Amino acid sequence: MLPALRLAGIVIEAQAAAIQARIRGTGRRVAMMVTAGACALFALTLLHIVGWHALLPVLGPVGTPAALACADLALAAVLLLVARRRDRAEEAAERTRDVALAALGPALTSPAGFAALAGLAVEIVRGLRRR
Repeated sequence: MLPALRLAGIVIEAQAAAIQARIRGTGRRVAMMVTAGACALFALTLLHIVGWHALLPVLGPVGTPAALACADLALAAVLLLVARRRDRAEEAAERTRDVALAALGPALTSPAGFAALAGLAVEIVRGLRRR
């Protein structure tokens, strides 16, 4: 197999892996954010009631809601930081794709390399039609 054709196959596989990892990572982050939001809503409702009754004699009618609001903001910041993390598999797949693309570029300058890549594209299309 020509090196250009092998590199093109690696590029395609790496791109597919990057897309799958990105989809999994995005789905995971969305599910975490929705679940965290629902849990936070229920828990904060109860905590606000408890906190209100506990803090009212100590902080008064102004300090109590201010303290509860600060606690809410701190919890929201932590949840957002956790939700923004990227998956390591996604980053690794993207790096592999980028390295393979960089190596593939010079191999395609020859007509033989371009013809091999065209042949690979035809095989991929045929394979997709069979599915």
